Amino acid sequence: MELAALKDFREEVDPHVRPFRLAMLRLAKKLNSSIASGSKVEDVQREAKFLVETEVLPRMAEVEAVIDDPKKHWYRKAADVAKMVPEVVLNCDSQRELLVTSVG
Repeated sequence: MELAALKDFREEVDPHVRPFRLAMLRLAKKLNSSIASGSKVEDVQREAKFLVETEVLPRMAEVEAVIDDPKKHWYRKAADVAKMVPEVVLNCDSQRELLVTSVG
């Protein structure tokens, strides 16, 4: 991904990521309060599960929808890079084998 595309990506997702991060910090504070209050482990686990299902997952879905929007030009560039990764890894592995063979 080119620097300009990365900059565009960050600017595009920041309005969604920043509130997500803040919400997660508020939820952590809430959960820590529950733990510090001496609640039973089962009660803390039940509250954590509820918070994940009602707060975390819906907010993650919102951010993910922005990131996965194929209409954005940076999405196409990221998808192109993702398609190249297996080939790059295979080429690096092949080069390493050649180097080991020639040195050994």
